[in-house]
Amino acid sequence: MLKKMFDRASNSNLISTSSLSIFLLSFYLYQDFSSWPLIDFVNAQGPFLYVDTYTVLFYANCFSEIGNAVFAEGVTCARWTYGSGLLRVLNFTGVTQEHVNLIGHLFTYSIVCTFIYYLYLARTVKLAQIALFLGFISPPIWLIMERANF
Repeated sequence: MLKKMFDRASNSNLISTSSLSIFLLSFYLYQDFSSWPLIDFVNAQGPFLYVDTYTVLFYANCFSEIGNAVFAEGVTCARWTYGSGLLRVLNFTGVTQEHVNLIGHLFTYSIVCTFIYYLYLARTVKLAQIALFLGFISPPIWLIMERANF
């Protein structure tokens, strides 16, 4: 009897986790391949998709040309306010601004997969799953993903 109750609860957890995961994946697939209509609806769309990733790649290109001058004031291609580690890695790997869409999509779906994994970890606590799910489909998350802000 106890085993039947455990199996039923397990199946219920699996169904709810799967349902939330499928909805989350579908939601972000639609948003991503429809150019983020909800971001447009709330009037927060950037000038183009993945603008933050584009900016980082722009500075990586500058760094390859002018080095630490990207940290200087008043110079073209300047005022980078973060460290040089990311710029060095991007230059080493050869990633350029032509790769913005690829990186944006990879960024979006790595986040979605992480969200699905968190839903799986919380599978035994439905309230936690619902709270996570609502957080994962909130507008701040849309903005981070639409801009590919890493």
